[in-house]
Amino acid sequence: MDIDDNAELIDYVRSINDEYRKIEKIHHKLDNDLKKMEGRYLTPDEEMLKKNMQKDKLIKKDRMTQILRDYREKIKTQ
Repeated sequence: MDIDDNAELIDYVRSINDEYRKIEKIHHKLDNDLKKMEGRYLTPDEEMLKKNMQKDKLIKKDRMTQILRDYREKIKTQ
């Protein structure tokens, strides 16, 4: 595997890592839900919900990146 190809690494990790797949699914759902909130007036409660969703989405993205980084290093050392 060419570990410099990020798309290939993502496909590989997605195929073998349950945690990555679960986090990715949640990340995509948060992204879709946030897109539905765009372009309309939000109540203060909705604004707070939006901020929390954005934070959660970022946390998920950071974890996905860490998993990919770990696999890339693991592959390099083999």
